[in-house]
Amino acid sequence: AVTQEEKELCRQWFDENVLLHSDDPQVAYNFDVSGESFADNLDDWTVDVTPETKKGAMYKGGKTSYVYLTNETENIEAIVEATIYEDLATCEWAVFVKNTGTENSEVIDNFYALNTFFETGDSKVYYSKGSANSSNDFTLGMKNVSLIPEVFDCIEGRSSYTYMPYFNINGEDAGVVLGD
Repeated sequence: AVTQEEKELCRQWFDENVLLHSDDPQVAYNFDVSGESFADNLDDWTVDVTPETKKGAMYKGGKTSYVYLTNETENIEAIVEATIYEDLATCEWAVFVKNTGTENSEVIDNFYALNTFFETGDSKVYYSKGSANSSNDFTLGMKNVSLIPEVFDCIEGRSSYTYMPYFNINGEDAGVVLGD
């Protein structure tokens, strides 16, 4: 069962890092515009957050807000559709970026829909192999999380070819389940 403490922790993290209701957010997503990081240059952006919908109005059991991020200098707007499922201590978001000018925008790259860290303590990551039409398709794997980066790349343009895009980070202090 989801505890009240887990629900409150999820709500606080969502408000601060997805909806940016914090003086110094650890922004949950990031991208570069002309080599400049959005998260490192928040002062260059206007942030407007819509009120939450009623529970279930957009997605069953969830409350959805939209975060409008506007950079007038670069003629770029990012829209974050953010939904929290408070009863499940779960949240999700999608980031959309568009050019609002009449000419080509500067280059947008290093786009990360999830760009954050979670303090979990000593941890393991559980994942499943993807489907490459072999006898070990979808088998469960586990690796210890370390300071050495681990890349779970997609091959041949499919996010599920090498690995399924779902990860369970199980730590001694906390855990996170992620889906891409």
